[in-house]
Amino acid sequence: KNYDVTWNNTTKELKIENFDASSGIDLLHSPLTGLDGSEPEISGRPLVMNFNHILTNVNVELVKAAENSNHIIRITQVAISGLCTKGNYSWTKENAQWDTDGSSTYISKEIDNIFLNVKSDDASDNYGYTSILRDVLCIPQDINENSIYLVVAYDFKQDDATADYITGNSMIVALPTTYNWGIGEKVTYRATIDAHMNLEFGTPGIEAWVEEPESGTIIIK
Repeated sequence: KNYDVTWNNTTKELKIENFDASSGIDLLHSPLTGLDGSEPEISGRPLVMNFNHILTNVNVELVKAAENSNHIIRITQVAISGLCTKGNYSWTKENAQWDTDGSSTYISKEIDNIFLNVKSDDASDNYGYTSILRDVLCIPQDINENSIYLVVAYDFKQDDATADYITGNSMIVALPTTYNWGIGEKVTYRATIDAHMNLEFGTPGIEAWVEEPESGTIIIK
């Protein structure tokens, strides 16, 4: 493992130190706050452990604006740049928090030619949005102005069978600062590419990061 875990039985504090989210390791925590050693014997009774995610799950989806329907756009690479991937986690019954070490890096993903759809009104088709980054594990952190960027490499051409692709293009856009990444949250960024190949973010989608059906619960008998 790439981190250290300690428990202080006096202060009842859990610490996870030197964690590096770029390793791709997920972290879950099940606080058994009802067990402090003073309970009667629990032998023979099931012990229910409810595990919760303590990282942030980050996702990015793109779509073409209606006025950009005359272009075919294929995504070849995507990265999130400027984020902190190293930090320490501390938990007590009263509080849980992450502290990053202040360093910044990037997470990059090669993509095998994802083609973008035109934005639609069809909710059953996710309004036309296509996922280009899914389930990226990140340390919860503040999104300050011009601190974290989405980098998208793409090729495009006119929607014409005889047209050639214009290759080697890229977009670099700062993530919106309207919301900071929280513990155990799933954040989905949706962005639209207009006719001038500019990328514009909407309001991030925020939801609790939970697994279905109840795969975060372990019962020990």
